[in-house]
Amino acid sequence: MTPTVPKAPTDHEENLQHLRARIDELERTEAELRGTVAEFRAVFDTFPDLHFRLAADGMILSFYAGNRADLYVPPETFLGKRMSEVLPADVGAQIHAAVADVLANGSSVRIEYQLPIRTVTEHFEMRVVRFAETQVIAIVRNVTAQKRAEEATRESDARFTSTFEHAPVGMALVGLDGRYVRVNRALCEMFGYTEAEFLALPVWQLTHPDDMMVTIDWLRRMVDGEVDTWHLEKRFIHRLGHTVWGLSDTSVVRGSDGRALYVISQVQDITELKRTQERLQTLSRRLLEVQEAERRHLARELHDEIGQVLTGLALTIDRVGDMVAPPARARLTDARQSLDDLIGSVRALSLDLRPSMLDDLGLVAAVKWFVERHARQTNTRVRFDHLGLDRRFAPEVEIGAYRIVQEALNNVARHPGVADAWVRLWVEDDALRVEVVDHGKGFDTDMAHATGGLHGMHERARLLGGELRVESAPGKGTRVSATLPIGADLSQL
Repeated sequence: MTPTVPKAPTDHEENLQHLRARIDELERTEAELRGTVAEFRAVFDTFPDLHFRLAADGMILSFYAGNRADLYVPPETFLGKRMSEVLPADVGAQIHAAVADVLANGSSVRIEYQLPIRTVTEHFEMRVVRFAETQVIAIVRNVTAQKRAEEATRESDARFTSTFEHAPVGMALVGLDGRYVRVNRALCEMFGYTEAEFLALPVWQLTHPDDMMVTIDWLRRMVDGEVDTWHLEKRFIHRLGHTVWGLSDTSVVRGSDGRALYVISQVQDITELKRTQERLQTLSRRLLEVQEAERRHLARELHDEIGQVLTGLALTIDRVGDMVAPPARARLTDARQSLDDLIGSVRALSLDLRPSMLDDLGLVAAVKWFVERHARQTNTRVRFDHLGLDRRFAPEVEIGAYRIVQEALNNVARHPGVADAWVRLWVEDDALRVEVVDHGKGFDTDMAHATGGLHGMHERARLLGGELRVESAPGKGTRVSATLPIGADLSQL
């Protein structure tokens, strides 16, 4: 059998094969283009912008609207028309000038304009870029929300500036480097500097040396994020050198990432208030001194004068008793008993006013005597401990500590049902510590601070440059603790 030899393709067949291959290639390219267009369409759909293709005379050739609500008029009314025919004259002229500029110079142009959309004035931003030799693309974005936010910011800034500049108290913005960034008129007047002089000063130059460390510590804590505000009474140095007391309210301003940007501070001049407080403290201290002097005088009068008279009267009754008949002697015996009771009352009153051993023997002896006497009179077990009190303290410190113990134990006696109490005195950190604890019924401290006894204890501690704390609650007992500096210069308090 003779093998068949394949025929060579004719030119027509070859052309058909090339044509089919070309068609297949075009179909693949078309499919890829459709995919690319779909991708671009999907991307465009995410954009809120309007896109217009414009001719050199401003005619609208095509458009794409991500949000048709931003269109000034429906598409069928503006396609094929010039921008100046569709939009208000001033806006149309502005766009026409931008198109001419882009086609002449090749660079993009940005313009802003306003249009009434749905009875509300909307703000738009248009960017015009070259698209072809005689065409441009105009990309339009609605920036109303941004403009309103900017306007709100401007109004807020204006309100802040007005408040800042006209505030009756001193105000300052301070950078993290400790230098003033901005100050108001009240602050300049408070410290005697001009605004220009202030801005050249570090914060430390106005801070009193004794308040320097606490100021630095607070600023560090604010920058580190430990606190956001502080409220502090501190001293400043006036330009003329004298001290100005200020009540400083300071807050840190942070960025969106939480980092400190700057500090804003308000300072109220409380120098006159401090002077008034100092005068009141001096008056209160003097009043206590007068009271103690009067107590000492009355105690001595009762002991030395009245006590001696009563003792002499008792001796007279004893002598007369030996000379009278038995019936009268019985009456004298009753009188002598009444006189003994009176002598005891006078002696107790004298000791309550001012125990002489406080002046003669010191704080420990006086408190020990009072504790033992209190225990006998109230049937309360009172424990007394002391440590580091092997020396005498200033008279005002000793009398202050004694009166706090006295008043605290008297408060214990006023409340029935207290079986035991504990008094402690010790020295720690250059201060005399006083503590009186009982396990009684306790009370609500918020309701009791106005009472005379607690107020007196607080006042004594404060006038000595110390502090007193009362911890109590119903059913929890009471703890009175005082810290009295033993090296304080009371003239400076």
